[in-house]
Amino acid sequence: MDQSRLNSVLESDGPDRKFVAVEGSRWGELILPAPSEQRARPETGLRIVVLAAFNIGQSLLNGLISYEQDWPDKIRLLAVSTDDAVEETAKISMKRRIWRFYPPEARLTQTASLIEVALQSGLPVYTGELKTDWFRRWLADCAPDLIVVTGCGQILDEEILAIPTLGAINFHPADLPAGHGAGAQPYQDLVERSDPWTRWTVHKMTTEVDAGPVIGVSCPIFAGDANGQVARDPEKVFQRMAEILPDMVAILLDEIIAQGPAIGPIDFEAKLSGEMKSRMRLPLE
Repeated sequence: MDQSRLNSVLESDGPDRKFVAVEGSRWGELILPAPSEQRARPETGLRIVVLAAFNIGQSLLNGLISYEQDWPDKIRLLAVSTDDAVEETAKISMKRRIWRFYPPEARLTQTASLIEVALQSGLPVYTGELKTDWFRRWLADCAPDLIVVTGCGQILDEEILAIPTLGAINFHPADLPAGHGAGAQPYQDLVERSDPWTRWTVHKMTTEVDAGPVIGVSCPIFAGDANGQVARDPEKVFQRMAEILPDMVAILLDEIIAQGPAIGPIDFEAKLSGEMKSRMRLPLE
């Protein structure tokens, strides 16, 4: 399994897409949408770069794209960066994170799926190393107001975090304020504690993993089966958690646009619909 396999899949849907090698990155590339996929975006609104991976990352991206379509004057998506889970040499903690549960073909399918969503929306996608001079220059050229993150397997350094005027905000699939699930293995934390209940934590990012100031948490999310045990299929757990992300990112954006640069605490649970909160309490099938 290598980069050429991923490119072959992506080329089959977009023959005119461009795959650009990036100086200084030990893996990955910059993928540009085909001319037919590119679209004009308003110059107004909050400028956003997305760092996302896995099905939770795709759900987050879908939510952002929907928000942009509904409110084109409020946000402008600029670009996407995702982990290259196909390249075995990529330094993305693959053997510790959710990817370890997936065989190579499944990693290929999942990675290609997220990239397809971005390209079909006219967004360039970077799959390489973040802590490089090239990425810092590229990000600075994008001139984002905000980076929105979930599922990213690379740590952002101070120089990267300083580029967006509003910093970077991470959606982490664990209840960090309760002391649960920091780091690369939030699912394993559920299993080890035998606790099927979890939450999303939304926090500002720092160079320390999952330790930045908390903005808010989701409603409780049940990650268990009908017997009250943690589901043994991690994919089902993350599929459940992915369902709520479009609603949560919409709440975040509404609050940022209303509050301005001072992003204060957000009561996500109070703002989520009753229907969504009820769905999050259902046992996994």
